[in-house]
Amino acid sequence: PMHSADAETDPRIREHLKMMGADGGVASVDDPVATTPPLPSDDVVEFDAAAVAEGSSAGAADGAQSPPNAEDAGENPADADDNMSATELAGQAVTSAAGAAVYGVASSASSMLSAIYSAEGDDNDALDALTRLADTLNAPATPEVVTGHADYPLADGTIDANELGKVIANRLPGQAIVCDEGATNGLGAFLLTANAAPHDWLTLTGGAIGQGLPLAVGAAIACPDQKVIALEADGSGLYTLQALWTMVREQLDVTVVLLNNRSYAILNIELNRVGVEQPGPTALSLLDLSNPDLEWTDIARGMGMQAVKVETVAEFDQAFANAMSQQVPCLIEVML
Repeated sequence: PMHSADAETDPRIREHLKMMGADGGVASVDDPVATTPPLPSDDVVEFDAAAVAEGSSAGAADGAQSPPNAEDAGENPADADDNMSATELAGQAVTSAAGAAVYGVASSASSMLSAIYSAEGDDNDALDALTRLADTLNAPATPEVVTGHADYPLADGTIDANELGKVIANRLPGQAIVCDEGATNGLGAFLLTANAAPHDWLTLTGGAIGQGLPLAVGAAIACPDQKVIALEADGSGLYTLQALWTMVREQLDVTVVLLNNRSYAILNIELNRVGVEQPGPTALSLLDLSNPDLEWTDIARGMGMQAVKVETVAEFDQAFANAMSQQVPCLIEVML
């Protein structure tokens, strides 16, 4: 679709409007109530604008034609508008919106609604106008389901970002809230949950890290009847790990999926982006989260939280299913 400004500047459209006599009365984006002809292209669905305005199929064989100019017919345009019934005005608005659909001028849709609701009288029927617009555009009576619910087959063996996303997509309950600070391992889950059960997805609002666990606390307090999943990288989790204690203290329904790759992997990527192609051992050690290893299951249990460590896809699938079936705070440490 084009923005409204494109309809004024696109040379293909301007040339076509000249051919159709646009300068003498055919609609532009500044005149959304007038009739807009279809583009001369096999890719454009043509319609009979005059027939739509009258609510009939007359003239369909000849294609779309613009209505006569009111001044040419010896009428005052203002008087014509005053004498027009609400149904005719709604039909004219439908014509404008249908033309907008051909040209991709989104602003005319609001003009259509404005015209409908500004009409007066018993025959003001917005539903009828919208129904005729849908019929003109051959819109289906009911939306088509293009994808089914997520049901991904799982691989065997160790876990990666892709298999992590499959498990979450398969098991995510309806109306869940995902607080995503998964960093380098979160993208797979975000993409693969596109056809999971309806849910909300909260992500970082900038480049900083550390908001994930407190964000989950806030979401669980605000929406106590919705399951909250904190998709949390190990490095990011270190910033605000005391949030685990708050989850237990307040008995919040939060499942923390702790992604443990023992590294600030996102910072390794940023290091490369600033041009450090071969960082030395000292620089690399600053981004390493081993020596000693962080044991997140022990950290969580020390704060009173249920916790389990998983290393295979099957183990994670079982642990995540168990977590989704209960309403207590828990942590699943996923070794990547």
